[in-house]
Amino acid sequence: MRNTSHPLRVLIIGWKPDAAVTALHGHGAELTCAVAPGDLAAARAHPGASRVVPVANPTDLESVLSGLAREGLSPASFDVVCTAGEFELVAASALGETAGRAALPLEAALALRDKFVQKQRIQEAGLPVTACRVVEGLAGVAASGDDLPCVIKPLAGAGTMDTHRVETAADLARIRAVLKGSADGLWLVERFVPGTELHVDGVVRDGRVLGFGVSRYLNNLIDFHDGALVGSFTLDPAHHSELYERTGDLVTRAMGALGHRDGVFHLEMFHQADGGLVFSECAGRVGGGKIATALQRQFGIDLHDEWARSVLRLPSALGPERSPGSGSAGSHGWIHLTAPAGRIEHAPGEADLLAQPGVVTAEVDIRVGDVAPGSTAATSLRAARAVVRGSDATEAEARLRSLADWFRAAVVTADPLADTAVLREERIPSPMSPIRPAGDGGSERIPPRRVLLVGWRPRAIVALHAHGADVTCVHRPGENRSDGVPDDAYRSVEVPDPRSVEDVLAGLARIDRGPQDYDLVCSQHEFTLVTAAVAGGGANWMAPETAVRLRDKAVQKETVRRAGIPVARCRVIGDIGDLPGVAELPAVVKPLAGAATRHTFVLDSAESVDRAVRQLKEEGIGGPWLVEEFVTGNELLLDGVVRGGEVVFLSVSRYLQNAIQVRSGAFVGAVALDPKEHDELYAQARALCRDALGALGHREGVFHLEAFRQPDRLVFSECGGRVSGGKAYLVIREKFGVDLHDEWARATLGLRSAVADAVPSSDSYGHVYLAVPGGRLTSLPGQDEVLARDGVILAEIAVQAGQTMADPSRASDSGAGTAVVVGADEGEVERRLTGLARWFADSVTVEPGQDA
Repeated sequence: MRNTSHPLRVLIIGWKPDAAVTALHGHGAELTCAVAPGDLAAARAHPGASRVVPVANPTDLESVLSGLAREGLSPASFDVVCTAGEFELVAASALGETAGRAALPLEAALALRDKFVQKQRIQEAGLPVTACRVVEGLAGVAASGDDLPCVIKPLAGAGTMDTHRVETAADLARIRAVLKGSADGLWLVERFVPGTELHVDGVVRDGRVLGFGVSRYLNNLIDFHDGALVGSFTLDPAHHSELYERTGDLVTRAMGALGHRDGVFHLEMFHQADGGLVFSECAGRVGGGKIATALQRQFGIDLHDEWARSVLRLPSALGPERSPGSGSAGSHGWIHLTAPAGRIEHAPGEADLLAQPGVVTAEVDIRVGDVAPGSTAATSLRAARAVVRGSDATEAEARLRSLADWFRAAVVTADPLADTAVLREERIPSPMSPIRPAGDGGSERIPPRRVLLVGWRPRAIVALHAHGADVTCVHRPGENRSDGVPDDAYRSVEVPDPRSVEDVLAGLARIDRGPQDYDLVCSQHEFTLVTAAVAGGGANWMAPETAVRLRDKAVQKETVRRAGIPVARCRVIGDIGDLPGVAELPAVVKPLAGAATRHTFVLDSAESVDRAVRQLKEEGIGGPWLVEEFVTGNELLLDGVVRGGEVVFLSVSRYLQNAIQVRSGAFVGAVALDPKEHDELYAQARALCRDALGALGHREGVFHLEAFRQPDRLVFSECGGRVSGGKAYLVIREKFGVDLHDEWARATLGLRSAVADAVPSSDSYGHVYLAVPGGRLTSLPGQDEVLARDGVILAEIAVQAGQTMADPSRASDSGAGTAVVVGADEGEVERRLTGLARWFADSVTVEPGQDA
């Protein structure tokens, strides 16, 4: 029995469905809701939400951890971590498990989300299941007929979004054209299974299925692309006793195979002509549409309440004596009602719907003036929805279909070609030259250690491999094709997005592995830092709270401010539309966890504020946002190595111009400063790095810290726990004899640092991005031409004529290539870098107006 002297502190991730919050609140839980900016108003208005935490993306583990940290919270602040959503399932499980809090077991969450893993486990349990395989890009689907007919779908989707039936080679070509670039990702290819599609919804507690109901879809969901109705109706156990008996056996065995022992489920299966049942897929949540309402009216099972009871470890209301499938006579069904495409001039109201035969509940989501699109993009699109009762399944089905015809005929639209979509949808929250190890080959060898590297970082792979590590790298499809890393240096695991804990864990599960199979889980990638720290569990190389402090700028700045370090004042806003009312000019607005000045703006006038708001809204960039005071001074780059909390190596570089000035056409590059010529600056910088890294908890590894130099002090800007971008690492290697990639690998593997053996050079070095105007490239200098310029010792051109380039003012790391320059002193290097960048830009020709 749990201690009931105080309410359970529950963290619920994601807002939809809000019925889950109501159910938890009804049982006395003290709720903290981590929700997206668009759900903040609804969450704050709900009486059950004790605390609301804005997060950029509730499905993203880093976003949730950062949002909690900004409120002074962590997963350990709660007794329970949960979600009622589909896409937040793995994030909630991983957070709860990492903090040792009550949560859905991570293995079960993975099996309930990744369709390939799920079907593997079902097959291993001996249950009939659709045959499937994973392909890299739809080009991997055999158009010759070997795969056809089939169904293609995302590995972890919902609502039949991007799910297609493929019967011919022509179908496949058409779907590739529709999906365009997204066709290149990872896809699940399933053998098409004939039969009537059914869904089973119910409750499982302690591994026993306590209650369930079987429903038949009006049409198999895959047919919605052809305009088929989306809805279902319950089947009476008294008239389908054999079906319920077979279903009970399938559901019980499936829950065991998936490890889903406590909660609710929504399972889909195919009922074949011979009476057999074939498993399709299963989710550990309440089914969509109005399934919960139909089930409660028909079988007396309140799925939202049962979900809340399982989360809070309360007994089920169904009782152990209840037989699964028991319920009342008759049939209840639900339907998503659609409208003709066009601008709505008239639509029935709820009262009109309730007056139709058998309708017991109704919701209308469209209003006069809205624009209705076609309804074949996803099964979640609707104009209205209703629940209907019939004396039996036949009458319920007939009433649902009749209601759909009546509603569609009753809606009056104009301008049927309008393409602005505002139909209500159940929202789906939805990213070199050959490498050789540096130095003389004297790498320190270790007994082979199994290392999982999250995110594609070729030089990190080479450095780990050079020290004897057995490396597995999780990366996007195709990232490893042209970076010169020896094939024997690593194993490859391709996932849709290595920033996602769910994708990483699911990718490993598809090869029958998990983080526990590695001695170390790490990252040298800015955007996978938190992912690796959390996914690694006991094998992580960095504590999750440290990773969050190194990623979230608001958390980072507040942490160093509390340590007494000079830093810009800042605040967080959830909606960019709030910017005009909060920005004290001059100011800077930026994403909380961005990089390379992307979506970063200097605000120095009311017009600049309006321009930033307008551009970010047009680009659809979501919040939350960091608004900070504008800090004057020259911007410096402080790169180094920290071991045992001590800064054992430091390089100070000066930007040619402050990075934010890229938006006004500045060249992005930096010159390394000599410690002997800038001894006072180096002393200041070393003290700042020591104090800041100590406050952030970054005691082992490399760092990239930026600061502003003012007459009497250095002001902290931001810090990353990685090797700096561009060719800064090469400048440092040439100037100081220190290989930061090697130092990162040494720190990660627990080996001694080699910086004491480094020999600095008397020459000066710098690097620069070679920017080009936005548009289609028609000509540009080649690598040999760049190498022929004064002082250039390395040049890489990453593009070629015919490519379309983005506007270089959008990010400090954009451009056609990079170069490293040497000179007799810092002044000569700066002149050479600036001259090189200007010459390159002047030598490029583009066709404007085609910005990528």
